[in-house]
Amino acid sequence: MKHILVPTDFSECATHALDFAINIALHIEAKIHLYHCCNLSWDLAHQPKYIESSCISELEQIKHTEWYFEAIKKTYPMMDFEISYSGGDLIDNINFYIQTKGIDLVILGTHGRSGLNKSMLGSNAQRIIRKVSCSVLTIKHPYDKVDFKNVIYASTFEDKELEAFKIFKAFLKHFIPTFHLVYILKDGLFHPSLEDVKRLTSQFEKYCKPLNCKVHILKNDSVERGINYISTKVDADLIALSNHYRHPLKRTIIGSTVEKLANLSDIPILSIDYDEVENQAINSKEPFNTLIQ
Repeated sequence: MKHILVPTDFSECATHALDFAINIALHIEAKIHLYHCCNLSWDLAHQPKYIESSCISELEQIKHTEWYFEAIKKTYPMMDFEISYSGGDLIDNINFYIQTKGIDLVILGTHGRSGLNKSMLGSNAQRIIRKVSCSVLTIKHPYDKVDFKNVIYASTFEDKELEAFKIFKAFLKHFIPTFHLVYILKDGLFHPSLEDVKRLTSQFEKYCKPLNCKVHILKNDSVERGINYISTKVDADLIALSNHYRHPLKRTIIGSTVEKLANLSDIPILSIDYDEVENQAINSKEPFNTLIQ
């Protein structure tokens, strides 16, 4: 991963996400892109010649945005940020930025549903996970140091999950962690046998090499509670799930699982997604307000 996007509303939790992203970027030698979505009624590329009184507050937004970005650059002088802001729809703009800049990972700060101070990004985190074609990592708390020693990959371990797992390994191999492959057997009639699950997970064990790998198969009536139980047991630093499905219902289900995990767990949650090049050109939607860099 070479390009990390941190959407920011300049809130406290967005600052935590930026600190986290910087830690990762320095470790894996990635570039950080900062993006802010302004609430504007006109295109930044075609600023009105005569500004009406209703636009004064929007001009103030731009002024404050530029001030905040300058403050960030002064706070982290060792970082070479690529900085952009625009008006328009947050999701459309993030998708456009991802596809035009080759973003590999989006990092968001969120308080989760139980948080008292929900910021704009905190309340939109699930919408981003469900609608953005890129891996998304959400964090709830500040971290002085980022070190992934034990990481969980929860999956059904079918063949179609392998590409997402390769992305997961490529990202985390720099930290030399122990991989914990987790399969949750839900109560009910329709689930594979224990022997089938062992066969499925064994294929992924091979791809973990040369890193350490452990397999956990747990029966639980809740996927989220089962994953969280294993996470606590192994003292995990990160939980990851695949979210590469394009079907809206599938993405909603995974998004819901990520949301529930974020409420149960205090550690970062990684939703792994990728899109094929030919689909990116088709699905890319240029935002109404042009990005300013």
